[in-house]
Amino acid sequence: TATLTSFIAKLSTGSVTAFLSINTSGSPVTGGTLNIGTTQVSSALTTANIMTAGNTLILTVSGTANSPAILSFTVDFTRTFS
Repeated sequence: TATLTSFIAKLSTGSVTAFLSINTSGSPVTGGTLNIGTTQVSSALTTANIMTAGNTLILTVSGTANSPAILSFTVDFTRTFS
């Protein structure tokens, strides 16, 4: 299993909103949307942040009217081996 611990993001220009979810775009592990712009932002994740084999991590981005470019992001996690 993997425990997601943080989401960090930044754009070179413009702004968007984004959130991370596991297996469905309806349950954000970021606790809601994160406003991303040209300054690095981060989000602590909710308790629904556990991934197991076969799970899909989904990044949902919206609000592209502000001419966003070059989205850089990092998802930190810890992994448990059994």
